[in-house]
Amino acid sequence: MRNIYINSKNIKGESYKKEYSIYKDEIFNYILFLSSEGIYNIDLKFFMKEEGSICYVYIIEKGVSHQNINISLEVIHKVKNTQAKVFVRKVMYSDSISFIRGLIRINKGAQNSNDYFDEKTLLLSDKVVSKVIPSLEIIPDNVKASHASSVSGPNLDELFYLESRGIDKINALNLISEGFLLSKLDIIENQELIDKVKVDIQKGFI
Repeated sequence: MRNIYINSKNIKGESYKKEYSIYKDEIFNYILFLSSEGIYNIDLKFFMKEEGSICYVYIIEKGVSHQNINISLEVIHKVKNTQAKVFVRKVMYSDSISFIRGLIRINKGAQNSNDYFDEKTLLLSDKVVSKVIPSLEIIPDNVKASHASSVSGPNLDELFYLESRGIDKINALNLISEGFLLSKLDIIENQELIDKVKVDIQKGFI
């Protein structure tokens, strides 16, 4: 198993470009956490190069003031019997801007590939801008590939429940946002890594 965790505080400059190859029977976990002010132009490519390779990609955005994020993400299946899942979770407030283009490409000869792109955005401000363009390019038959995207505000029932227990609205929204951003991370079989992400998410919320 290979784990990579990138925090935007460690990204230097406006442009960030990385390519990763996943090999035979390897489980590859990639987490990108974005929570800093500034402009980020990010280009990520994940190549499923050998049979049995599994890739999990997590893009976690905590929108802040003066944040402008532009992400191009591609997962390319080059051989058969590979699997990849992309999870994007965005909590956006203040005047943050986010634009993501996600492409799943399954090349000729990559039968029995399984891929999924799942994006969810939680809006906490009417000043934010959030755009997502998921797309599929599939050549062979006998594959599984799909995508889903949704945008919503905070769950009012959850907010009411927390406030009825004596938690003020700001802290209630923080708790809801933290849970939202952490969803799906339990797939990773590395508690130390998950705990590290949790600590970063909890720093400096609303």
